Amino acid sequence: RRERMATGLVQFGNLQDLIRSVGLYLDIDPDDVNDPTAVAIPGFVRLAEATIGRRLRCPENLARAVATLDYPEELLPTDFGSMRSIMVGQPGGTYQTLNYLRPDIFEQVPDPGEFGLYTLYAGKIILYPAGGDFYTANPYELRIVYFNRPRLADLTSTNAVLSYHPDIYLYGSLLAAGSFVVDTARQQLWATLYDSAVESANLS
Repeated sequence: RRERMATGLVQFGNLQDLIRSVGLYLDIDPDDVNDPTAVAIPGFVRLAEATIGRRLRCPENLARAVATLDYPEELLPTDFGSMRSIMVGQPGGTYQTLNYLRPDIFEQVPDPGEFGLYTLYAGKIILYPAGGDFYTANPYELRIVYFNRPRLADLTSTNAVLSYHPDIYLYGSLLAAGSFVVDTARQQLWATLYDSAVESANLS
């Protein structure tokens, strides 16, 4: 184990800790504003978050959202990654699970006049029935469980993925940095470690 890891300098409590840890692994001073690699570290983290959002499917990046339906369209949460489950029903009553159709197929299916089908299009959930009067006449609630795209918004922020799977953030950020610093050998190592960390988390 590297001595600087033993001294506790490699930490993952928040974004600032992560930036410093990435700098240590790259053997640079993360506070050096004249070093272009150090200045780029927050960007490496953002690139890592993009791939994490596409690949990670574990309890730590699950989220829940509830909306009152007044129209057959509902905006997806801004941190939406992919759907885990979606249900619709009346408050206090039974909720029905909806089935997904690809947008091109959804457009070809006749409106059944009842709940059962949905699609995702341009950042929205699109439902059948398609008539707006159906929703204004009846109070319905939409409940979704989804995998989110984790985001560390500022230097003091943290999230469940960083807390439970710091290796995913670390190796994902280092992998993004690899092409910037042109370190082919270590980039291959970081890619292997990143893939292993994501696969392990997805099996948890």
